[in-house]
Amino acid sequence: MNNANALDDKELEKIAGGIDQNEALSLALQHAGVPAEGIRKKKWELEYGPNGPYYELEFKFQGMEYEYKIDTNGNILKAKKEWDD
Repeated sequence: MNNANALDDKELEKIAGGIDQNEALSLALQHAGVPAEGIRKKKWELEYGPNGPYYELEFKFQGMEYEYKIDTNGNILKAKKEWDD
C-alpha cells in the first residue's frame, strides 16, 4: 500500500480478531453448497467498513459467480449468486 497510514491485511486481521479468511471462505462455501475443490477465487480481501471489519469474497464454480461479505464474527452480511459472464 502506498498510504503510510494504511494497514495491510495481516495488520487488519490482528485488529479484527474473530475468524480468519479461511474460515470466512468455508462459511461462504457451506452457505452456497459448493465444494472447495474446483472453485476459482476471483477476489479475497479484508475490508474495514463503518460497522467494522469484514471479508469480501468472490469465487466462481461451474458457471456461477458468488459474492459474499462476511464479518469477522462469522455473520453473512451479503450473499449473491449469478451466472458468470
